[in-house]
Amino acid sequence: MLYELHLLFKNLSGNKKPRGAFNHKRFILALKASNALFDNDEHHDSHEFINWLLDKVHEDFLKAASARAEANAGRRNGGGG
Repeated sequence: MLYELHLLFKNLSGNKKPRGAFNHKRFILALKASNALFDNDEHHDSHEFINWLLDKVHEDFLKAASARAEANAGRRNGGGG
């Protein structure tokens, strides 16, 4: 979700037009794949969504930071090349 959110903001900020439509289908598909609660057409509370999204982004960030730290530790210990 962190990457999908990155792409969403990147595409929105890179839009040259001040108005217009934006194709949000990729983000919605990633959202539905990440959480079964949102895999329907029901109305959901915005607070529920933003809490879940922030938790998911935080979780993805921590996983990426941990993987990066392990890779750096492996290089320092002679395992990287």
